Parts: sequence; structure tokens; C-alpha cells
Amino acid sequence: MKQYLLLPLFLCVMIIMDCGKGAKPAALPVLFRGDGVFSQWDGIFSYRVGRIEVYILVDDSTNVFLLKADGKNILIDTGLGVRLFQKLEKLDVAADQVDTVLLTHLHGHHIGGLQKDGTTLFPNAVIYLAALEHRFFTETNVNAGAVAALAPYGDKVVTFEPAELGGTLNAIVPGIFPIANYGHTPGHTVFLVEDSDDKLIIGGDFLHVPQILDYAAANNIPIGGMHFRYPGIGTVAQNSETYVFNLYAVDSAEQIDTLFARQGALSP
Repeated sequence: MKQYLLLPLFLCVMIIMDCGKGAKPAALPVLFRGDGVFSQWDGIFSYRVGRIEVYILVDDSTNVFLLKADGKNILIDTGLGVRLFQKLEKLDVAADQVDTVLLTHLHGHHIGGLQKDGTTLFPNAVIYLAALEHRFFTETNVNAGAVAALAPYGDKVVTFEPAELGGTLNAIVPGIFPIANYGHTPGHTVFLVEDSDDKLIIGGDFLHVPQILDYAAANNIPIGGMHFRYPGIGTVAQNSETYVFNLYAVDSAEQIDTLFARQGALSP
């Protein structure tokens, strides 16, 4: 199991986030090797939360999560859209078979796969995002690209109110519960996936707000992120000064071609 200290970053890589009095500084995990090359594999990692199949798709430097539940295909974020569709094809999922897209927030490298030249790339999908996130980006027009990414979907863009951490959680689709993780953007949201007593937290750029790390560590819930190196999922532990993120160990034999040669076996 690989371990990464979540330490404050410096020299353009180290950024200390002031989270308020008494809060621990949160920081990004070390994502780069010494040669400066992003070290994620060009692969797909599979996982299971109860009956829900979870696939982590590497789309250049951003991960996208595909969940298969109750016959539905659900994406969490769409990355840059560079290799996403190639990865979906490997999983025998066509773009028009995606039913739902859940967005953590509206930064470009998380929504780049939504549209191209004003045309929806997931024509049958409903797009969900936090009401505060939608309101901020559309009313201020602070990011024209975010507005353009949503525009082709029209009334298929649906907003929701994520629950506060520790409050009563309400499923946005069966087995997936949005949790407010405001800070990185005004409406940044993480998603708790739960089925048959199994749980997984999926977040976008959530490390700016450490409470979700406290929650994951205290409840022993695995956590997946869009900028964690392959396989993009692991567990977090904490001590009095910092957090330690433990990536799940992956053998090279778990590359997707071998994975499917074994008839879709899921890696724990």
C-alpha cells in the first residue's frame, strides 16, 4: 500500500490553506514523481460498493468516476473529455447510455467532457449540481466556459441542496448522497456512495476543507479523488499534525485488458 503525506506545499506546489481558527491546514497530496511527470497509469480501476460497480477512469490528469447501479450509468464529473470516451468504450458504455452526470463543481477540467461546439456529448443524461454552484457561475458569469458547458442541456440541468456533513443525508439518485464541501468553489460537493453497509466518498477538489478528511478517517470510509494518482482511491488516516493518504495497492496485472479477460472481476 503506497502512502502519501498530505502536507502543505511550497515553491508553487506548496499552498497552505487557512481553514479558520483551530482547523488543520489541508493540502494536496504529492501527485508528482521526481521527474515531474504525472505518474498515473493510463488505465481503469474497478471497485465495488455493495452492489454498485465503480470504475475510475483516468482522463489525462483528472479522474472520472463511472458508477453502474440498478441498470443506470452514472458519471461523477467528466474530466477534460480527452480520453473519457475511449475509456467508456472499453467498458461498453456509449455516450448516449449515460443516464446521469453528477458534478462536484464547475471548473473546466471537471466539466470538459460535457459538450463540444454547443452540442451535448451525453444527449440522454440529466446533469446535477449544487444550487449554490449553479447560481454563482450562471448569475455572475465569472466563468463563461462553465455557462457554455451547461447551456446545451437546457432544462436537463437539475440543481440540488447538498446536506451538511453530520446532518441528514438525502439520496440524489439511489445510493448516492451529496454532501456540502463548500470552499474550493461556492458550491463544491462531494458524494457519499453507500450500499449494503459499504461506503465510498468521491470528491473533486475537496482537500481545501479538511472536515471531509476527518469524517472519512473517523468512519474508516475509503475516499476517491479526481487528482489522486492511479488508482485514485484509498484510505485516509490522521494524527495531531497531518493526514496520511494510503493508496490502494495495484498490481500491473490489474490493467483493464487483463481485468476484462477475467470477465469483469472487481479489484478490492
